[in-house]
Amino acid sequence: MIIKKTLIKYILFFLSGIFSICSAQQQELQELRGRVIHVHDGDTYTILVEGNKQVKVRMQGIDAPESGQDFSKKAKEYLRTLIIQKNVVVKYIEKDQYERILGETLLPDGREAGREMLKAGYAWHLKLYNSNEELAKLEKEAQVAKKGMWIDPHPVEPWIERNLRRKGYKSVEIKRMKIDGKIETLEAAKLIKRKAKESAF
Repeated sequence: MIIKKTLIKYILFFLSGIFSICSAQQQELQELRGRVIHVHDGDTYTILVEGNKQVKVRMQGIDAPESGQDFSKKAKEYLRTLIIQKNVVVKYIEKDQYERILGETLLPDGREAGREMLKAGYAWHLKLYNSNEELAKLEKEAQVAKKGMWIDPHPVEPWIERNLRRKGYKSVEIKRMKIDGKIETLEAAKLIKRKAKESAF
C-alpha cells in the first residue's frame, strides 16, 4: 500500500512537471509587430517597432542562398516583394547567436513568409535545426517542380557555402566541388567522424 502511494506521488509529481514545462513554453511564445523597412537577404530583414526601434529578424526554419551564391539576389528580391513596407507579426521564442529575433513572419493576408520562400524555391528547409514536416514538404514540392533555385541541378546548401568560405574557399570553387560530387563526400566523412566520436563516449 505504501509503495502504491509513493508511486502515485511520483507520477503526479512527474505530470505536474510536464504541465509546468508546457505552460512555460506557451508563455515564452511572444509576438512582435512592426513595419518592414529593410530586407538584408532572402531570410533576414529589419522591422520598425513601437518606440521607433529597429529590430533585426532571422526567419525561422529556412535558409536562403548566401550573398554571392546563385539565386541570392533573386531570393532577396522575392522576399522584398512579400514583406517590404508591410506590417507584419513575428511569432518567436528566442534570439539566435547574433541577437536577431528568430521567428515566423505573418503577412497581413495571413500567409507565413518563410513558407512562401520555400514554395517559390528561393530557400532551403533548415533541417539541421528544424523538423517541421510541412516545411520539408514545401521544399520537396518546389524542388520537384524546379521552381526558383531548383532549376539548377547542383545548388549548394547555404550552410555548406558558409562553412567552406570560412576555410578559404571561393563560391566558384565550392560550386565546382558540388558539381564534382566532392561536397557530398566531404559531408559524409564529417558525419562518420562525428558518429565515431559519439560512440567513443
